[in-house]
Amino acid sequence: MFALFYRQPKVTNTVDMDKIAGFVKEYKKVLLIPLIMIVVLTILVLVLGALNPESSFNYLG
Repeated sequence: MFALFYRQPKVTNTVDMDKIAGFVKEYKKVLLIPLIMIVVLTILVLVLGALNPESSFNYLG
């Protein structure tokens, strides 16, 4: 009896690919610049750590 009155709820707030693509296009530079800075700083720290003569940090050979 209950199944006769039950209706599926409507989903109105769906995330589609157009919204995601628009967000990435609009904020590409804002998101990309910090990511590049993090990668560069990480590589710089690894290189400086490997060049220290007292270090046993052998990732760079």
